[in-house]
Amino acid sequence: MNSTILKIIPLLIFFSFSALAQVPESVYQESFSGESFPSGWKVNSSEKDLSWEVIKGVPSREGVSGSTMHFEVIRKQEKKNINIWAITPKVSMSPGVRYTISFEQQNLSNSGRASLQVILNSVQDYKESPYRIKTLVLEPRNGWIHHQYDITVETKGDYYLGFGITEFINDPNISIDEIKIEITANELKDFYNKSGADLSLLASWGANPDGNGSKPTSFGGAEQNFFITNYTSNSIPKLNSNWAVTGAGSKVILGDGSTPITLSVLDGKNLTAGKINVANHATLNVDASTCPSFGQLDPLSTIVFGKYAPADITEGVEFGSVVFNSGKKNKFSKKVKIKGKLDLLDAKLDLGDNDLELDYDASVVHGSEKNYIITSGTGRLRKGLKAGAEAFLPVGKNSYNPVKIKLASGSTDDVFSVSVIEGVFDNYINDIPNSLTPIVTSAVNKTWLISEDVKGGSDLTLTLTWSLADALTGFNPLSCHIKHYENGAWDSYLAGAATSNSLLATTFSVTRSGITSFSPYTVASTNNMMPMPVELLHFTAKASTNNTVNLNWATASEKDNDFFAVERSMDGKNFTEVARVKGAGSTSSRTNYTFTDNRPYSGTSYYRLKQVDFAGTFEYSSLQAVSLSSSQQIVLSVYPNPAQGKNVDLLVQGLEMSEEATVLVTDLTGKRIINQPLQEHAVTLATSNLKSGIYIVSLVSKSGTQTQKLVIR
Repeated sequence: MNSTILKIIPLLIFFSFSALAQVPESVYQESFSGESFPSGWKVNSSEKDLSWEVIKGVPSREGVSGSTMHFEVIRKQEKKNINIWAITPKVSMSPGVRYTISFEQQNLSNSGRASLQVILNSVQDYKESPYRIKTLVLEPRNGWIHHQYDITVETKGDYYLGFGITEFINDPNISIDEIKIEITANELKDFYNKSGADLSLLASWGANPDGNGSKPTSFGGAEQNFFITNYTSNSIPKLNSNWAVTGAGSKVILGDGSTPITLSVLDGKNLTAGKINVANHATLNVDASTCPSFGQLDPLSTIVFGKYAPADITEGVEFGSVVFNSGKKNKFSKKVKIKGKLDLLDAKLDLGDNDLELDYDASVVHGSEKNYIITSGTGRLRKGLKAGAEAFLPVGKNSYNPVKIKLASGSTDDVFSVSVIEGVFDNYINDIPNSLTPIVTSAVNKTWLISEDVKGGSDLTLTLTWSLADALTGFNPLSCHIKHYENGAWDSYLAGAATSNSLLATTFSVTRSGITSFSPYTVASTNNMMPMPVELLHFTAKASTNNTVNLNWATASEKDNDFFAVERSMDGKNFTEVARVKGAGSTSSRTNYTFTDNRPYSGTSYYRLKQVDFAGTFEYSSLQAVSLSSSQQIVLSVYPNPAQGKNVDLLVQGLEMSEEATVLVTDLTGKRIINQPLQEHAVTLATSNLKSGIYIVSLVSKSGTQTQKLVIR
């Protein structure tokens, strides 16, 4: 049963005309003629020989010669709980419209009376809990009585008007004539286009889904909705003139959400609307000088910007799919999110200072050296990435330097931001380069800035691409690697040959896996991009039999050398200082240095030297890695992870039985949530008080600190 709510405005009887907002417009009218019901009526009888019928030759509203719908009982009797119904064909009705239902009724009986029910139903039946307009007791009386009722419906659809005798006494002689349903106050807000008609004309719109019915009085009415849904291959929606929908709160809706439909705004015609919504599977082709103001753009909708569309897209909205086919450089002047495809069919897209975010299921197609996303300002290309997924991001600044990122399975879903800047430097503060310290040799003259929204939980494989024109003097693509700037220095990574992406070997790519932290990246063909102010002859780190690490280095000459800071790391990225060794100041003679680390990390430790001069400036050496025996490695496991219950279990492997350790749980701001000593190698943590989010679980012992990310759902 349809859940339509019928609103009835008070009954008007013996009232021939009311003050209406406009001339009534009939949506249904029946003045009977002939001797049978017109097509589409349904007549129902629950008693033998009792029924509505259409007859001639009785007094009708038109006179004795007319016809009327008639109910007559020949012999005196009494009948209760009967259902003798006559129900009209369907009538299309819409919310926001005031309808008037009227009919003429007479009872020529001298003594018979009857109960008449008038209903409006969403099915052509009286049994399905009909919406009753009125129950009338028809008293014996000569002459016609005019009945009139004002109603509105709250759901668009087809309705049926029914007349039923439910009981009678004696011999009623009932006639119904001149049945009408009229629009008496056009408060209509929803209009539909006629297939193939010019959308800029009022006559092309109607209240019925096929575009017929009541017309809008203007395009300037408030809160009006213009649905463009009628479309075939031979009758596409079109504009023969500029079309302005100017009413406050009014909007245009392209498509019904299921049927593909395209509207092209071109040939110098403009569509100006308060908002235009584009439904799923609908395409709006903007190729005019004025860009419509976008409202809701469904995920499966498409906006196409053509040659004559504005170069600067000023709408900061969430798009479905976007196609740029302008043959020029377009620009978003506000922050934008795309849920579907970004198609750079024939255009560059300049982000300026505004971020462009691609949703998790979004992608970029047709990116190339000709068509790519320019990161000319502070704007970044952002991409949501699920664990196990990868994305190709065609970015660049003055040249094409695309990035491919792949997030390893088991990582945390996250949003990654990418931009490219000119030059590569030996010093960055908050990812902003120090322009006074450019590197001028043995590197690609680009810096890729890559970051993640939620720190931790990522294991990324990164591929960077450049052209020969981007390479500085001394750069060798046959022996190069991706370098990461972190903790104040560029790190070292195993060099290899870049992959050529073209037959003429003019573009190259190189890949690095195992990336878990983010800041500037570049490509270089040397490990040590910042020569030390001392002439370092060698630097070695070796494990001894008693689980210590011996470090040895020597210099051929030194200038203003204050000291060497020995720094240690578990991952080769995050370093802490473990000792300082006094330097020789200034000398031209060989100087030997040693240091023994009595508390190296379990497993692999990474070491580097930080040489600091008397002025406080410093430089880093290359890395040295040392691995202790596998029996010394400590492994921390957290399960279940992600967790949703009251507890999580920790399992610690490789820790000596007598070794003291502490379990810490902190949130991403560093706030300590849990701090408890480790009593056994398996421990249960109570997490019922933890809010949903990401936490860091740390095991702190004399062997170092082991960490794991914990996700609470």
